[in-house]
Amino acid sequence: ESGGLAVKGHLPERDGIYIGLLLTEMLVKGGVPLSERVNALYEEFGMHVCYRDDMHTEEWRKQAMMARCRAGEIGEVCGVAVADRDMRDGVKHLLEDGSWVMVRPSGTEPVLRIYSEAADAGRAQALVEELVAMVHSLEKG
Repeated sequence: ESGGLAVKGHLPERDGIYIGLLLTEMLVKGGVPLSERVNALYEEFGMHVCYRDDMHTEEWRKQAMMARCRAGEIGEVCGVAVADRDMRDGVKHLLEDGSWVMVRPSGTEPVLRIYSEAADAGRAQALVEELVAMVHSLEKG
């Protein structure tokens, strides 16, 4: 995946070294350790842990799983009901407990990318693993 940060007025590109230097400057001038800043964010917004699996699978399974997701056939994941779906980039299943799991097909290879976010690592991994199991259980037809 592509990602990174850019700073307006610096370069029209993402620049990790510059971002690192800005973070260091912020910590030195602010006098608050990074760990305290991170803990304050967790207190305000809660912990969010991400997990991802690039599932190599047959093209028919990739297409069948995406069709199932788009049709709204997945009503719950890991025992938690799907509250809503966001289909802007793949299909993101927003769960009632605030976690989510998303399925997105690769456009260049027979890969299904499955992402999740939850309050802890075990839960995030379990969400992805349940969707991987759903893909494996699909039958050609």
